Amino acid sequence: AHGGDHVISAVGSQGLVLAAVEIDSGRILWRQRGFPKARLLKVGEELLVLDENGVLSWGRPGADGVQVLARAKVLAKPSWTTPTLVDGVLYLRDQWSLVALDLRPERASPQD
Repeated sequence: AHGGDHVISAVGSQGLVLAAVEIDSGRILWRQRGFPKARLLKVGEELLVLDENGVLSWGRPGADGVQVLARAKVLAKPSWTTPTLVDGVLYLRDQWSLVALDLRPERASPQD
């Protein structure tokens, strides 16, 4: 996921760490454990992270890592496909299932 002057990605031989890397210098700004073989999707200023265990995290990147705002197990292991967001619906899949999560804001019901 691109954050202006840096890129956030899963790194390492096992992909167990998220890292922010400064684009111009290649300098690592921060590293954070807890996201095994993660796939990332930037949504506005926030980040959706799906790890290989099927855990979806929603977070806000900051100066020293990702502040996790919510986390839920949504798929089985292995989940290696990058999440896709289309018109407010998030599509996720593992080897057996395809899940669609409606992330659109609630709409007020029409008045009679």
